[in-house]
Amino acid sequence: MWLPKLLPEGWTLRYVNGHKKKSKAVNEETGVANDYAPEGTLSVLELFVNPAMIGPATHFVSFPALMLLTEIVEAVESTLSASEQPVFIWMDVLSIGWNDNVHIQQAVINETRQVVQVCSKWDDPERLKRAWMMFELFSAIRVDAELHYAMTLAEQRRLADDLRINGPNVVLDIVYRFEADPCRTHSMFQLELLKTELHSIVEQQGGRAEIEHQLAERTRSAYAKIIAREFDRRWAELGDMDLDGGITKSESDVLDLGHQLARLWALTQNVDLAEKLFGQVLQRLPSAATTVRAGAHARRDRTTAELVQLLKQQGRIEDAHTAERDVSGCGKLPVSWEGISVSYLEGFAEENAAELRFLSTDAFVERVVKPETRKHGAVALIETAACNEARGKPTFFVSHAWRQTFYVPKDAPAAAWRGGLVQALVGSTSKEARGSTHFWYDVFCVNQHLRSPYDGGLLAFAFDPLRNAIIECDHLKLFMETWDDPAPLSRVWCLVEIHAAFLLGKEVKIVMPPRAMDTFRKQGTKDDIERIVSRIDIKHASATFQSDRHKVLNFVEDTIGCDNLTLFCQEIIRAALYGLAGMAKSTDRSKWTSLLKGIVDTVENQPCSPGTVPKEIEVKRGVAMMQCRIFPPDAIEHIAGKELLNEVAHKALRFYGPRSQLYLDLKRQTDELGCESAAK
Repeated sequence: MWLPKLLPEGWTLRYVNGHKKKSKAVNEETGVANDYAPEGTLSVLELFVNPAMIGPATHFVSFPALMLLTEIVEAVESTLSASEQPVFIWMDVLSIGWNDNVHIQQAVINETRQVVQVCSKWDDPERLKRAWMMFELFSAIRVDAELHYAMTLAEQRRLADDLRINGPNVVLDIVYRFEADPCRTHSMFQLELLKTELHSIVEQQGGRAEIEHQLAERTRSAYAKIIAREFDRRWAELGDMDLDGGITKSESDVLDLGHQLARLWALTQNVDLAEKLFGQVLQRLPSAATTVRAGAHARRDRTTAELVQLLKQQGRIEDAHTAERDVSGCGKLPVSWEGISVSYLEGFAEENAAELRFLSTDAFVERVVKPETRKHGAVALIETAACNEARGKPTFFVSHAWRQTFYVPKDAPAAAWRGGLVQALVGSTSKEARGSTHFWYDVFCVNQHLRSPYDGGLLAFAFDPLRNAIIECDHLKLFMETWDDPAPLSRVWCLVEIHAAFLLGKEVKIVMPPRAMDTFRKQGTKDDIERIVSRIDIKHASATFQSDRHKVLNFVEDTIGCDNLTLFCQEIIRAALYGLAGMAKSTDRSKWTSLLKGIVDTVENQPCSPGTVPKEIEVKRGVAMMQCRIFPPDAIEHIAGKELLNEVAHKALRFYGPRSQLYLDLKRQTDELGCESAAK
């Protein structure tokens, strides 16, 4: 529409072979056809008659050439309308006529340091398909320009709703699939020149991996900015909410969007915006569970748990405790991450021996723990310990089944040889070390009074106690009351605790009461061990609450996979039992190499779809940790495991970014194992 008006006299515009997307300027007298603007061609700006509409460029606009101009204008306007300073955009079709010159684009980007890149679809952007747009994007990265992504209002709403429903992974998955490969781009003209320039920028920035890392970092933030504008608009429409009378679906949707957006901000450099938004959502969330819509993402427990994790990552432990106390509604901590000393456990058991006789753990909680802690204001039992030395950094995590015996009195008949958890922990710790050895035990460290108003479970479980407690410990101790009937191996939560321990690189040990231990060492055989191990199958494991069982099984299947977890737990317990019995255990190298390779091949060959990358990370992480666990350090399989773990860390870095908890855990493990650094 514009070009014929801009050409000098004697020139006209003709389409190539009738193709309206490809045109040339033709001299009507000589017949010469040019790809570029002939001398004397005007820019669109020179047609403007209002001087106030023209000024020094403040923003460079990059856009797909085939997108409707009205949509480009809508996208740019919605992105820059809130600017407090006058905005003058630079667009090639407006500013330089019909002459595309890579050096002009670079000069403007370098001058403005503000780049607005328009796309027609948020989840299928043109920026890495069109050579010109990739060149403009890479030029922005090269000079560290601020990057804004722009799209139509309808597309902004679609992006916000996708995040609200599916969480940050829906954005992370799209970002992960961006490939900074100039060879895959296309252009109607100057393609080879652009490719040469692109390869030069990639090399200057340290290679494809580095520029893709920078692109991912900027894209996560750019998408968060877009969603934040949409969230602000929806938040402003909320008005005053009746927090006690229930909230509507539309109100719940806005709170869900805020919760998910805060989670996305937490993965960017703008963690302060994440903290602010979590607080904003919490202020508007009703305290009564009955007023929260079923299936809502934003709930006081979940949103607080995300905030607590963010604060702990920054080392702000007291602020994290304050947030935990606030969500309880009574100023109490739902869970303590400190451990209790073995000597305190021993003394507590002796002091309450009459009440503890042959009690199971669940009976101990109901008959002793709750009444005792209620006297102190309904706190966790660990908080009633008067002696400071009784609390400290935990050395080990205790995994156990609540139906097992907690304590057997000293005056019990000799026939009652089994003993309980107290005897197992005290007996496995030397007298000299009992005062300085602390352990994390849910019965002592979790507030047994605070329950979630949403599902009835303990409020502490909103705060991922397994990962957060185990990572502070050196190892995990699995309590088996008897060696021939190991109750914890048939419990969902115990197997998940073993899973968390081996993913975090923690050793798994087995403890039994002294008499049970002696019997096992004298009578246990390899066949007995294999029979015990064969019973382990998370698909058939039980839980006190069926809702817990379904939740755990769904989580495991969506991540590492139930069959893989069963296989790994079997081998970990097998190794622990062989070690406890003092028996030599041989590893079938060819069998395990084949099994682990098959697991990796399966996950690598799965169809590409949302959710496949997180699952691949979890499965390969598990395989890598098993390789490092079952093979000696000098074995090629162990070395291959370290290489695989480093690969997984790099994949997690690219998918989640350097501030995600998963990446930080993987980075710690690669450092501990001496893998090649995955840090950025």
